[in-house]
Amino acid sequence: MRLMDQVGAANPRAAFRTRWVAIASVACGVLIAGGFACQILPPGTPPPPVDTGIAPIILAQDHILSVGSPPLTVFEYGDFQCPACGRFARETFPTIKQNYIDTGRIRWIFRHFPLRNQHPQAEKAAQGSECANDQSQFWPFHDMLYDNQAALSIAQLKAVAGQLGMDQATFDACIDSDAKAARVQTDVLSGQTLGVSATPTFFIGTLRVSGHRTVEQFSELLDDALEGLE
Repeated sequence: MRLMDQVGAANPRAAFRTRWVAIASVACGVLIAGGFACQILPPGTPPPPVDTGIAPIILAQDHILSVGSPPLTVFEYGDFQCPACGRFARETFPTIKQNYIDTGRIRWIFRHFPLRNQHPQAEKAAQGSECANDQSQFWPFHDMLYDNQAALSIAQLKAVAGQLGMDQATFDACIDSDAKAARVQTDVLSGQTLGVSATPTFFIGTLRVSGHRTVEQFSELLDDALEGLE
């Protein structure tokens, strides 16, 4: 009897963990060979936060949500085609916005980090959001993309612009070109400088937080950071 079969007969949950680690080890080996690294963590377990000692700097082109002058800034590096980013946007962010952004406790900044090798539609979606920004529609466009991540073709992005009442000809000309490629790349380079390698990645002050978090998990991180400022 194989080791996994022996483990499985004695403890099905242990067998699941053993199989998962074996699969993850192979996957990590492939990623490391290709120039990337990953952590072996149980399913559903986000990587632990890392204090980088460096807080990102707010830039003029950043997309910001805030009320008043919040004491804490949170940066999000996201990818519109990333499933974990979509899950965070739909399940966690609305409550965080209501409890922390709309109440003036934190400032939220979104930056692009399209994983181009994994998500072929992410780049144009990011560029499309910048075209939408030219017409003061970045956040509505952002929300609609995350609400329907299966609709990210160029034709579908143009349809979203139409639904939001944008000037269609202007948006179409923008997204049909690569006029916003440099703007997106500026965000990507800033993320790479800060050690971002996956999405979503957040910076809460100097704390780098990778992966999806529930409302409860993210709220705890924010509460701790805000308490540290008092």
